[in-house]
Amino acid sequence: MKIYLFTLICLDEDEYPDLIFYEHFIKHYENVGINVKHFHIIPCGTGTHKQNFNIFKKINRKYGIRNLNLVNKQHDMIECFNIFDTWRSGIDKNNWIVKCDPDELYDYGHFNGIYDCANYLLKNKFTAIRGEMLDCVDADRILKEVIPDEDIFSQFPLRSKITLHMLHQNHYKILMARPYIELIWGHHNTLCAMSGIHPKTFESGFFAFHFKWTNILIKRYDEQKRTEDEQMWQGFKDEAINGKNIITDGKLNFIIR
Repeated sequence: MKIYLFTLICLDEDEYPDLIFYEHFIKHYENVGINVKHFHIIPCGTGTHKQNFNIFKKINRKYGIRNLNLVNKQHDMIECFNIFDTWRSGIDKNNWIVKCDPDELYDYGHFNGIYDCANYLLKNKFTAIRGEMLDCVDADRILKEVIPDEDIFSQFPLRSKITLHMLHQNHYKILMARPYIELIWGHHNTLCAMSGIHPKTFESGFFAFHFKWTNILIKRYDEQKRTEDEQMWQGFKDEAINGKNIITDGKLNFIIR
């Protein structure tokens, strides 16, 4: 049994990829027990990625992660899903996949690492495990830069449910699943039934820690950039963020427990 990690990271300058956080991302998933040889991290970009791509490759070499070729695409949701779909079709059905965004760090609770968790799921005939998203915020609610060598959870110690209560977004995440299990957009849940396969999901109560609330978010707002879907992003900014006065002068106005 093997556990694979899959994510995509857009390296275009106007996506403001946080490659300091990327190192925290690598170390976290290595610490929970995933072998870096099983990391499948796809870089994408459309023309302003060169410097970030070079840094990205250097980081991968440092941790022994296989460098993949750049996908010459924008951070497009449909394209990303198609890339994932093609990749997972080659993964043996007896293995597991952790599909996560580059700003998400999954936790496996009381289990002694991710393989211990997977063995529990296997023994009890589960095909996926779901957790709850918690937004991680600086102690002073400032959207600050990520520091390289300081524990990432200590840097953003406040736990909030902004995604759920203020943005009214789906705050659940599939923390691990069999390769043949279909996930909805954003890997928030499994589909109820497909091709005769019925997923059995373990509702864990574990957390998907979400590090969205950093200075990168301010840069994206200032530039009004979101190559994934410009209209959707601008609407999200105007209605969900500005309309509810969540952020003022680079600081969150409140924390929702």
